[in-house]
Amino acid sequence: MSKRRPSYNKYHVLLKSMMSIPFFAMFIKLFFKRKYPSLVKEVCGIEFPNPLGLGGGVDVDCEFYNKIGNAGFGFVEFGSVTPLPQEDPMPNKGIRHAVERLRDEAPNVIIGANICKNAKTSKENAPKDYEKCFALLYDFVDMFIVNISSPYSESVYELQDVELLSEVVDRLLGMRMYFDLYRPIFVKISPDLTHSQVDEILDYCMRSGIDGIVACNLSKDTGSDLFEKNIAMVRYIKEKTKGLLPIIGSGGIRTPEQAKQMLDAGASLVEICTAFVTKGPSLVRKTLKYLDNQSHS
Repeated sequence: MSKRRPSYNKYHVLLKSMMSIPFFAMFIKLFFKRKYPSLVKEVCGIEFPNPLGLGGGVDVDCEFYNKIGNAGFGFVEFGSVTPLPQEDPMPNKGIRHAVERLRDEAPNVIIGANICKNAKTSKENAPKDYEKCFALLYDFVDMFIVNISSPYSESVYELQDVELLSEVVDRLLGMRMYFDLYRPIFVKISPDLTHSQVDEILDYCMRSGIDGIVACNLSKDTGSDLFEKNIAMVRYIKEKTKGLLPIIGSGGIRTPEQAKQMLDAGASLVEICTAFVTKGPSLVRKTLKYLDNQSHS
């Protein structure tokens, strides 16, 4: 059964308050945005200025991506966004709002769109929801994250079944062939999957042409250590795919050391989420400086 996302309101309000401070964007750009040549990395044909990104669930409604990018992130993921606005269990203003924002304010940072189906959409009609988000956003973003693993919506979580997953993603792969530019597609999975379930998904990804995996979403087990579960999943995916499938390590990263551990475990890129809201842009600077120092040691 679906359950409301408990942290949404709190972190959304905190982020909105932070971004509404006069001259805040100018301040963080001046004091926090730095270039680190040692951290430039190409993944799926995109040259990232550094491997640290903001994960989904923070800039849900695609409203602060440029201001957030000024903190020094290598990329920003917005969403999850659904075709229609919804209040529960993953509140967002819907795809039209996101498109209007991107039209009105061109991104100055690499943008990833986290797309999902509406909670009330049936499994049979789920592919249409993802198709709509994909088509409307394609010309405005750099990559897609297909969310099929939200722990707050059972009807979304069930899409990790490889047969249902293929019905969604095969259509997106087919649609991509008709666009002039190539946008990488990542699939975001749950840390609660068994190894046999992960194996089925990885086999499908390697055969179908999926560009990468986001490991991982939040866990249904709220009492577990999310970072430990997710880094274990990153290690497992790297081993099973022999490093051939790019991984975005996400979830539970709260320190520069943890970001480095996730990269060492096999992630090509890493994301921080709520830690950015609670610790502020200084966490981005500290993490990038740490990674830069480690690259020279």
